[in-house]
Amino acid sequence: MGWLEDANQEWEKFKSLPENVRNAFDSILGELSPENLTCDGELSKTRIAQKLRRLNAEWKALEKKYNVKLNHDYLG
Repeated sequence: MGWLEDANQEWEKFKSLPENVRNAFDSILGELSPENLTCDGELSKTRIAQKLRRLNAEWKALEKKYNVKLNHDYLG
């Protein structure tokens, strides 16, 4: 399966979720953008790593709560 097909499958799974759940995942996706993750380059590597661990943990908690597995690399 190619990258585009994988991305389309992720998007379809995402779209099938209730709006409030999509919004929760979307919020994390926004925080994962490079400028937000690094606070426009102001955070230290340590703080960035901590923030990334926290966001990934929040993502995994949402996946578990709503019984879905999403790859944010395809959705971001």
